[in-house]
Amino acid sequence: MTESPPRAIADRIDRLARLLRARAQVSGLNPAQWAALRYLSRANRFSRTPGAVTRYLGATKGTVSQTLIALERKGLLTRQRSSRDRRSVSLALTDRGQSFIRRDPLQDVEAAAAMLGAEAVELGGKLGALLEAMAELSETVAFGSCGSCQRRDGVRCRQFRASLSEEDFDLLCVAYSPEAGS
Repeated sequence: MTESPPRAIADRIDRLARLLRARAQVSGLNPAQWAALRYLSRANRFSRTPGAVTRYLGATKGTVSQTLIALERKGLLTRQRSSRDRRSVSLALTDRGQSFIRRDPLQDVEAAAAMLGAEAVELGGKLGALLEAMAELSETVAFGSCGSCQRRDGVRCRQFRASLSEEDFDLLCVAYSPEAGS
């Protein structure tokens, strides 16, 4: 019996995830800790909060809270109270956290994808479409960058009523809303 293409895709993604998790365990971080570190390294200044991490990971507040506490204890991130709203906390990777990101096992997947050459662009697009379909099925929030967000008005974010930096255009944002037709 031949495996259906949707089943083969699901099996291969599961296998890739398992291989990646096995490589990541060597660092002493669990998969949730790696996911939080990766997110924080790619999130814009508006999106480096415990709530945004919770939404991005699709986890419970308790799980994310424990994950962030563990990362803080390991010296990989710091918390800072907002000067505008004392109830709000901003998260930042420490130098040690940045060092971990530079040794991220996910880079092995990047290297393998680079070996695909031009096919990597096509695969990236198809995986993006698959991710969007999964997000829709599971009713999760879309994350993307300011560069393709409909809440952007030139170099200003209407959601946060703030000017956007050049860096913001490529970083993940919790308030992302895809442009029509994206």
